[in-house]
Amino acid sequence: TGGTLKLAGTSDVDFMDPAAAYYTLSTMLARGVFRQLVTYPSTADREAQRELVPDLATDTGDSNEDLTEWTFHLKEGIKFGPALGGDDIRGVTGEEIVADDFVYAFERLFEPSVGAGYPFYYEVIEGAEEFKNGEAGSISGIEAPDDKTLVFHLTQPVGDWPYRLSMPAISPTPRDYVSKFDRAKDSNYDNHVVSSGPYYLSEWTPEEQIMLERNEHWNPETDEVRNAYV
Repeated sequence: TGGTLKLAGTSDVDFMDPAAAYYTLSTMLARGVFRQLVTYPSTADREAQRELVPDLATDTGDSNEDLTEWTFHLKEGIKFGPALGGDDIRGVTGEEIVADDFVYAFERLFEPSVGAGYPFYYEVIEGAEEFKNGEAGSISGIEAPDDKTLVFHLTQPVGDWPYRLSMPAISPTPRDYVSKFDRAKDSNYDNHVVSSGPYYLSEWTPEEQIMLERNEHWNPETDEVRNAYV
C-alpha cells in the first residue's frame, strides 16, 4: 500500500472533468479519482471483467418488468475528498455523497458550457430533451426521494442502463460548488474537480505532469473494487 509509482508517457488527458473526458487515458485516470454508481471489477478474469459490480450503489440496480424504470440505493459513509490542488472545499470535502450529487452530474451533461463527451447515452431519460432545450429547470425523469435513493424513468426499455451508469460522466458532482464553474461560457471545472475515489489530483500541469495523492476521506471498506495498491 505504500510507495510512489511514476509513469512516463507522451500524452495528456483530454479533460479532467469526468463529464467531458473521452480519451482512454482519461478513463483510466478517472478510475482512481472518481467513483460511479456501478463499475467493473479489478480482476484478470476476462469473463468476470464484463460483469458490473456495485460501486457507490448497494447493488447494480433494480428495474420494473419492461426496463423503463431503474432504482439505485447509495451506500452509507462515502465522502468527497479534496478538489484538484488538494483544496478542502467547505461543505464538500469530507461530506457524505448524496443522491443530488448524481442528479446534478446528469443535468450538467446537457449544459453547453460543459461540452459533455457522450450525453446521447442519457437522452432516454424522461424530460432530458426538455431540459436540454431550456424548456424545463430539471430533468423530470430523475427522482431523488431521499438522500440515498435514485429512480430513473426512461422513455423506452433500456436493458443496458446500469452499464451506462458505469461511465466516468456519471461521477458524483456537488451542485453548489460545481454550478458556479458551469455558469461560465466554458466551464472550468477541469481545474477544480473533486475526488471521490482513493486518490485526488494534487497537481495538473497540462501536457507536462499529473500528480495523484491518497485521499484520506476514501473509506476502503466501502470500495470492493479499488485496493489502491501501487
